[in-house]
Amino acid sequence: MTQYSQHIALWACPRSRSKALTRAFEQLDGCDIYDEPLAGAYLLIEGQKQNPPISKAEIPKCLERDHKKVIEKMTGAIPNGSTFLFYKNLSQYVLPKFGIEWIKKLTNVFLIRHLKETIFSYWKTSKKINNRGSGLDTTL
Repeated sequence: MTQYSQHIALWACPRSRSKALTRAFEQLDGCDIYDEPLAGAYLLIEGQKQNPPISKAEIPKCLERDHKKVIEKMTGAIPNGSTFLFYKNLSQYVLPKFGIEWIKKLTNVFLIRHLKETIFSYWKTSKKINNRGSGLDTTL
């Protein structure tokens, strides 16, 4: 019998309807949700390249900025009172510096939405599309 991780990682691109799936997991007893846990570490490194740029001071204090600490939490022990953990991640937040070996310790789910629908949804909200902001550079 295969032993599955108690860490479930959803990988998606922006505008993929991942929030709806996250809300479904929130309803499960014993499930703790971590919404985009790598966002702080990603913004610390890539924030200045955003349009408009995001400074270190603008990164919310509640976001962990050290990718090593985030990865340790994502692959470590399950906190008391929890049965399993669910992480909603944007694939663009995994930078080369973070490595990918640790991802093998998770049960991974890939949410794929038709590219045309994703781009149209993104365009409706921002009217301006680029590969970096849309996540297409890491999704394609």
